[in-house]
Amino acid sequence: LLHLFGPLYINVYGLFIAIGLFVGISAALFDKKLFHIIDQDTFFSFIFYTMIAAVAGGRLLFVIEKFKELPSFISAFKLWAPGYSILGAIVVATGFSWYYLKQRNINPVTVLDRIAIYVPLVQSIARLGCYFAGCCYGLQTTVAWAVIYTHPDNLAPLHIALHPTQLYSSLLLLSLFMILYRFQNYFKHRGQLLSLYLIGAGLERFIVDFLRANRKMVMGGFSSTQLVAVAVMSVGLTLLAKAFHAKRKQQSF
Repeated sequence: LLHLFGPLYINVYGLFIAIGLFVGISAALFDKKLFHIIDQDTFFSFIFYTMIAAVAGGRLLFVIEKFKELPSFISAFKLWAPGYSILGAIVVATGFSWYYLKQRNINPVTVLDRIAIYVPLVQSIARLGCYFAGCCYGLQTTVAWAVIYTHPDNLAPLHIALHPTQLYSSLLLLSLFMILYRFQNYFKHRGQLLSLYLIGAGLERFIVDFLRANRKMVMGGFSSTQLVAVAVMSVGLTLLAKAFHAKRKQQSF
């Protein structure tokens, strides 16, 4: 909690999610290519409902993975509390976006290609909220940049040097945003930017999860989250292969 004055506090976890959404949406508003595809009114409605879907998906996958660790069944519905899965948010938000845009006769891939550039920026900033809240913490370590939590309100173990896995995720997602933004003009064919985002986001989660504490192992030393990450990367690779196939087919004519 960030103390303002008197009895007023701000939940830092939620604050960074809000900052991430504000920065990401603000950046997207300057994307002229995006608004050649979708008008602003439809865009804002699309963002609003997709955010609800992302919150629901992120919370759902977290609850599924951590159900036995929850203090009560009611706590699963405490949406203001830390505890969200980025991969759950990606899967549900992408599926919902596809349906929502199809219902309005807008090609989903063309819109999601542009949106995919800014999503990792939102995620990168939101991850800082995880860092300050102490959720999604890493394994015990002796590295020089380890983080040690001391405040009793943090969710991480106290007075132990831990891998700052939240910062690893934040830096990798920021790098993904910078790559997509810098090289967006090199990927002109429909579906390429979306597929690269899915591959990058899945790869980030797969790598960082090796250093996360309290991993739920399910198969061959891999966690359930890593299996979901592999599925997300597989979808991205499939879309990328289709995009390159369509490009070669178009060039042959």
